[in-house]
Amino acid sequence: MHKTLSDTLAVYHPEDPLGREVGAIVLNGYHIDAAQLVAERGNLRSFRIVRGSFMDEWAQQTALELRNAQGQAVTIKIVAYPTEKESFGLVQFL
Repeated sequence: MHKTLSDTLAVYHPEDPLGREVGAIVLNGYHIDAAQLVAERGNLRSFRIVRGSFMDEWAQQTALELRNAQGQAVTIKIVAYPTEKESFGLVQFL
């Protein structure tokens, strides 16, 4: 299998009335289809932070919205925060 990273995916607070982006991540996996975000509820995926910081969202277990370039969105939360700049964390699909 060939291990790849997804396209950059924007992350938002779903309840932010101004719709501001919190940051961006890439998902780690095998043969990731950039157009598809849907995963079964409870599934975990490793990720790397591309832009922003999600320390507060991780500490408070805040639900976030992950969007791709086609506008598809899915709710996630960060369950394991990356400890170093080039390391991976885990997101859970809600």
